[in-house]
Amino acid sequence: MRLFVAVYPPVEAVNHLGAQVARLRVGAAAATGARVRLVDPANLARPGDRMDEADVEADRVVLDDYQGPEWPATELLLMRSQARSGRPRYERLAAWPL
Repeated sequence: MRLFVAVYPPVEAVNHLGAQVARLRVGAAAATGARVRLVDPANLARPGDRMDEADVEADRVVLDDYQGPEWPATELLLMRSQARSGRPRYERLAAWPL
């Protein structure tokens, strides 16, 4: 079990980013049925103990100049993740308005 705080973007911002990712080679490969895995937008979170690894991988992505729509953060969430059948399951424990 892990606890973390999160700020979730609105659906419009997630969809905008998803459209940009779909243009990448990995996105195009996933669309053709290749066995690549893209994170479900509902699970856009990174466990703290793998942050360095995720940052290194993010540096390799061609979205350096990506500018998505601006959106206000309206609440801070306390989340819990638990691995279930090899996949994390996220549970909202508390929320504070910002």
